[in-house]
Amino acid sequence: MNRVLNCLLALCCAACSANLSGPAAGLNNVKRPKATLLLYNGRIFTSEDDQRVVSALAIAGDRILAAGSLEQLQGDLDDRTRRIDLKGRFVAPGFHDAHLHLQSAGRMLTGLNLARTKTLEAAVDAVAQRVKTTPEGQWIYGRGWDHTLWTDGRWPTRHDLDRVAPNHPVYLRRVDGHVAWANTAALTRAKIGRETPDPDGGVIERESGGQPSGLLKENAIELIKPEISLAQARDQLSRALNRARRLGVTSIQDGGSDIEALIALRRDGQLTARVFAWGELDQPLEKSEALRRQIGTSDGFLVFGALKGFVDGTLGSQTAALLEPYADGGKDCARNGCRGMLLTAEDLLLRRVKQAARSGFQVALHAIGDRAVEIALKAFAAAKYGPDGKPLRHRVEHAQVIAPTQIERFRQTETIASMQPCHFITDQRWVEKRLGTMRARERGYVWRSLLRAGVPLALGTDWPVEPLSPLRNLYAAVTRNTWPAGPRGLFEHETLTVGQALHAYTYGSAYSAGVEMLRGRLIANMDADLVVLDRDLLKIDPKELPQVEVLATMVGGRLVYGQF
Repeated sequence: MNRVLNCLLALCCAACSANLSGPAAGLNNVKRPKATLLLYNGRIFTSEDDQRVVSALAIAGDRILAAGSLEQLQGDLDDRTRRIDLKGRFVAPGFHDAHLHLQSAGRMLTGLNLARTKTLEAAVDAVAQRVKTTPEGQWIYGRGWDHTLWTDGRWPTRHDLDRVAPNHPVYLRRVDGHVAWANTAALTRAKIGRETPDPDGGVIERESGGQPSGLLKENAIELIKPEISLAQARDQLSRALNRARRLGVTSIQDGGSDIEALIALRRDGQLTARVFAWGELDQPLEKSEALRRQIGTSDGFLVFGALKGFVDGTLGSQTAALLEPYADGGKDCARNGCRGMLLTAEDLLLRRVKQAARSGFQVALHAIGDRAVEIALKAFAAAKYGPDGKPLRHRVEHAQVIAPTQIERFRQTETIASMQPCHFITDQRWVEKRLGTMRARERGYVWRSLLRAGVPLALGTDWPVEPLSPLRNLYAAVTRNTWPAGPRGLFEHETLTVGQALHAYTYGSAYSAGVEMLRGRLIANMDADLVVLDRDLLKIDPKELPQVEVLATMVGGRLVYGQF
């Protein structure tokens, strides 16, 4: 965090008397509760900075009472306090994933996962197997294919799927979610044909005669919407939440999930992580305002968060918008000069961001290429403040390619860099081909440069684009290697320390959601959201991160996974 934030944090900590005085000044006449739970004899990372560790934590109900040594906490205990000996285990604030897609991940858990397919035929064979167990006419959904991994590297077509699924609509998202592969039945169901125009910010790839090829890029993917019931949406979300709690994820910033299904899960007490549900920047503002009122903010488990918009596409699909042409050209060179594509016109984007800011909405803009980042920063500079005059903490999502001059503009506009180190595990296979070695080294995935400049950094995984695993994400941030173990990392000058990455994954992500006074640190008055791990992340060789296990996950003082 920048120096101003550190000063505020120091003042906050002083008011709490080094985390041991309980309620803030002015409330000392309120009777202080006794701890219901004591964790001691551990290595507890408080995330006040990237280093501080204590040995004991006192919890009263759903909040943290105090953090320090066992001796310092004796006054907070009585004979009803449950005492847990951590036996040297490592405790950290619960992982806060600053960017993922919960329902899409749950849908992938129930649908076809094509992430491990190494050939086009393997992907088609997986569809053929699913056809055998799916009633004719029902949708087959899948995700995760990546043509850059296939032996011939060619883009697939509808004809590949028609061979095995002529009577089932098939809809398969690419690993990055920005390209969809559909068969003829799905295109017909969605009424996409020769005469269907390309939507703004999207492309319907076509055969020589003008018929759709089966590939839909960027905004065109929204032309197909597989039907789904509320019960199915709840099931998908529940499966994804189950995965999250097993991995120590206690807070989630989520784009694209069914709001009604989330509300139903909250009503039934089935949210095992705190969810910040994002709206869509391009939907009518009145709808977002109505959702904000409908969800409310009372219980801390479901909050209507930012409005998300898209500036560009992805590097993998060569649709990320760059200031300079792709080093390896691109299929759409004639259309866009080999510099990717903008999904929203710049003037329209600026107008939407300003309108959102006037209504007090934080805005999260997907911007991967440096041209897209430039446009996002311009919009945020023009719409920095909300109606109360306070900065809205706008954020650039992904920010994978950043021009050096843009780093200072992040700081000046107080824009948050919401990044996913785990993308680099996948992208390093081809990033030098896309950008060229010098540009990739100078502008690619510059986590350390942003942090060094005082730019707020929040970490997430973009699940299901990448696996949800926080340990995999930390490994990527501190090694820039392939997973689970690889050769020397690419461009190691941009690695983070484990402490820096963990701080950004907890406090940094909480700050990005505006809840840093409630979550992201293990100090007095914070929510008791934490994860217990079997190894000390600050002491082990980073190469051991793939072997670290989550032993327990706690949300609001309630154990939602494992045991101590």
